[in-house]
Amino acid sequence: MRLRLGLERDNKRIFWAAFFDEGAFGIYMTILPLYIAALGASPGQIGMVLGVAGMTRIAMLTMSSYITDRIPPRQLIALTRGLGIIGLAILGLSTVWWLSLIGLIVVGTTIVSWPTISNIIAEESKQGRQRMRAFTMIYTIAPSAALLVAPASGGLIADSFGFEVVFAAAAALKFAALGIYSDIRERPVPSNVGYQGSLLDVGKHHPVRMVCIFMFSTIFILTVAMILVPNYLQDVHDVSVSYIGWLGSISAVGSIVLGIALNRISFLQKPQVILLVAVAAVGAAMLILIFGNVLWLFGLAFFLRGGYFVAWSLFYALLAEVTPTWLRTRVYVVAEILGESGYSLAPFVAGALFGILPALPIIAGVIAIVPLMVAMLWLGRWVAPSEPDPDESNTENVPSSAPG
Repeated sequence: MRLRLGLERDNKRIFWAAFFDEGAFGIYMTILPLYIAALGASPGQIGMVLGVAGMTRIAMLTMSSYITDRIPPRQLIALTRGLGIIGLAILGLSTVWWLSLIGLIVVGTTIVSWPTISNIIAEESKQGRQRMRAFTMIYTIAPSAALLVAPASGGLIADSFGFEVVFAAAAALKFAALGIYSDIRERPVPSNVGYQGSLLDVGKHHPVRMVCIFMFSTIFILTVAMILVPNYLQDVHDVSVSYIGWLGSISAVGSIVLGIALNRISFLQKPQVILLVAVAAVGAAMLILIFGNVLWLFGLAFFLRGGYFVAWSLFYALLAEVTPTWLRTRVYVVAEILGESGYSLAPFVAGALFGILPALPIIAGVIAIVPLMVAMLWLGRWVAPSEPDPDESNTENVPSSAPG
């Protein structure tokens, strides 16, 4: 029986590529801080490795506009995915903690193609709820389905055969994703005819600017609280690596449940409500992690933690709705930069707080999430995803300085 995804041709392929791509990431993501620690890194050095790798990805993103204007989309995706496989090989062969940083930097080159992929998804899908569904399916459901088994598999493989085999398995999954991406339709290099927009133009659109601000704030706060939770569980509660892997899979179940609710439950169609539910779920997970002391409660916490991925993926759909078509590619570059900035700066803070008290990053997240949720009540004033694309049929929003 064929699985009906309700997606367009290339979006179906991107869905399955994202499934294997996230499987490659998920098989090592939960145990990555433990791997770096096993290589001899202190909590502060773990935070530094994750943070510097993230900052390097941001630097790559600043060049992605130049690259996407010169390399056809399919070739760009294939090149960056190939480099990601090389990075995983470096990670698996690392013998000291600083070599893992080099591997993560090379793996991070894959991020250069994400604005291009996001633009393909937006182009392939219709506006409104169909576009939100496409982004939810590709950026939440597909990754979460992979994460149902990947983190648990990674923990079991690490316990049974060692961390090196985990990264070999990740490279194999990344290679499968590369093969699927290679089957999407070829597209030409974006035309230079007409005004293509700049990164500075993104900040001039008030709805886009507001969504971007919330995107950075949400990802930063949630990542500070959650990035070192595996180390917290191992150091404070003596939870095994394999069980921590299973917890990562439980988190994927939470993402799937919330992602399906996003498309099926009518009162959750408003984006600010979706964000509030997702962020509130992560806030509840933080409280359980602080006060819980039994394994089943940690499982519940990781289930609710799935709201993290739902919230992150939703921002891409919101940006597609509030962004003029001529500026969309640049907006996705900015979105990736902001998302990576929040994700990359957070480990520095989390590592420093963890060094003081293992639970302190989670406590800080609980404190910060309250004003974040209050502010989200205002997000609906600038976001109306059910309305038509603001620039799908005309060019009224193009700046007056744009060539005619």
